[in-house]
Amino acid sequence: MRYFVFLKKEIMEILKTSKIYILPAVFLFIGLVSPLFAKFSPQLVEMMMKSSGQNIDIKIPDPTYIDAFMQIFKNLNPMGVIVIILTFVGSVVEEKIKGSAVLVLTKSVSRTQFILSKFLSSVILISASFILLTAAFLLYTYILFPGFSIGNLWVLLVIQWLYCIVVAAITILASTLGKSFTVSAVLAFLGFMLMSATSYIPYVKKFSPGEAGTLSVEILRGTKKINELAAPGMTMIVFCLAILLAAVSIFRKQEL
Repeated sequence: MRYFVFLKKEIMEILKTSKIYILPAVFLFIGLVSPLFAKFSPQLVEMMMKSSGQNIDIKIPDPTYIDAFMQIFKNLNPMGVIVIILTFVGSVVEEKIKGSAVLVLTKSVSRTQFILSKFLSSVILISASFILLTAAFLLYTYILFPGFSIGNLWVLLVIQWLYCIVVAAITILASTLGKSFTVSAVLAFLGFMLMSATSYIPYVKKFSPGEAGTLSVEILRGTKKINELAAPGMTMIVFCLAILLAAVSIFRKQEL
């Protein structure tokens, strides 16, 4: 019961801060801009060519809803990733610096519950933001691209949501490890880059969470099958659990 009270307290804290506005606003922006950019990018390219005085005749294929999907993946990484890290990187470290973590832990809230509450509250905000992104994206794509049908492509959106959750877990771990906001932020970005780098390692590549975005684009282009996302998807789930276990283990051993 105390755990749910503390989780509720974490959610209320989010509602009182700029987090409740910034993350949803950025995700909503991505959802709105992605189909718009995909639709009008050929005209933008043409205008840029004309303004530069170059008379080069470039044949740009008419954009489709596939281009809108690819654009959302490109915008989520790195824009969405950066905002997630900056939003949650202070979750643990700021409470350690202020000393409020000690007060909370003396009220029958375990260190495990402390970390899990931080993570779950971030999952709730990310999920709400992603729902906004998806709703805006699907609405504008439906309006701008006649004949649009999501079909099995909803799986790609779920994978991108899961990717955001893994980034949140990395950020919570970095916040647990760091002794200041800056150090935690550096650790979070390093962790994210290391995860992304695994997509360049042979034999590991197909299981890498960093490969999920590339796979999604290739699936949209028809060069890969949607079931190939199963490997990075399962890896992200396992990776997320391992990161949380590491964060809990480290936090238990820390002196506050």
